[in-house]
Order: sequence, then structure tokens, then C-alpha cells
Amino acid sequence: MTDAQRKLIVASFFVIGLMLAFIMLEWGTQREGDAARVPILVFYEAPNPKFSNLTNEWGIYTYHGVSGVLLGVIAPLFLFAVGAFLALSSKRGS
Repeated sequence: MTDAQRKLIVASFFVIGLMLAFIMLEWGTQREGDAARVPILVFYEAPNPKFSNLTNEWGIYTYHGVSGVLLGVIAPLFLFAVGAFLALSSKRGS
């Protein structure tokens, strides 16, 4: 495998991982009665300006359930790991 081919494959893995995460995940809050949203990672809580006893949990969510977790979190992490392994591996195997 030449250096140009290695760079193309590594870049492809990173782009595919980013696109999967972009398509399957979204930034926002968990709204009242919105049980379809699955929280992936909640960054912070802010008080709700309309109701003093409620808080908004801002973070990354998915509407796609288990497939959203698999294709939005696990598959991109796997693609990033494989891309990093190929980028940092030795070039003696060519």
C-alpha cells in the first residue's frame, strides 16, 4: 500500500465516521413528554426560563434508539480507531 493510498483510506474512515455521527446524533435538550429521544451524553443542566422547578438537560441525543447508538456512537468510534491504527502503523508491510 502506497502512502497516498494509506492517506485516502484513513481520510475515508474519518469522513464516514463523522457523517454517521452527524446523521444519527443531534444537539439539544430533553423536552417534557419527549420519550423518543435517547440521551447519549448530557453536558449540563440549565434552569427552564418558563418553569422554575424544571431544568433543561443540554447534550447529545438520538431519535433512532438502539440503531442510533450503534451507528452514531459505536461505529464512528470503531472507524476512528481503525483509521488511527492505519495512520500510525509502520510502512514496512508495503
